[in-house]
Amino acid sequence: MRIDKRLNLVIPIERETGTVYVHSMPISAEVFDRYYLPIARTYADISRSGIGVISAPRVAAKMLKKTAIELGVWEGPEGVEAGLVGEMRRLSSVITLGDNGWQQTMLDIALKREALTAEEYSDVENMLTFFMVSCSLERGMELQAVLAFVCRAWRVQTTLSNATEFRASLTISKEDESSGVRATALSIAS
Repeated sequence: MRIDKRLNLVIPIERETGTVYVHSMPISAEVFDRYYLPIARTYADISRSGIGVISAPRVAAKMLKKTAIELGVWEGPEGVEAGLVGEMRRLSSVITLGDNGWQQTMLDIALKREALTAEEYSDVENMLTFFMVSCSLERGMELQAVLAFVCRAWRVQTTLSNATEFRASLTISKEDESSGVRATALSIAS
């Protein structure tokens, strides 16, 4: 796996009706600079607690909130909730298959339209937080190892494609074309 500063995360959500994808881009250096302390403390708290990379993507958002509350920086217009979590939501899109092909919606709008269940959103938010914290602080071989393990364990993928490019790469299966295999063209950074 090649690690690139433009590395994006794709989280497939499997449903009986098909797969929904959440595509997210990393936070900018400016956002990291503004929130480096709660990001670093969250990463340290995850490591120190012995949670490990298999469980961390399930609880990372909860750890970020706990850490930011302890630091007194969770609430307010410049707080972690509005600033950092808001930025992660802004950088994330939900891609669903509709009547007119694959459709892309910002995560916040998808939440308002209930395109994700509360449980799905919780999983997504925790995974996005873990990805953001890891990519912000890990470098080189350590980051490669963490992401390779998490991608396999959680069945998520990384891509260099932006959300629009990723959406365009998805194919649409037609009912009369039954090959038994559902085709998607996920561009995994490798």
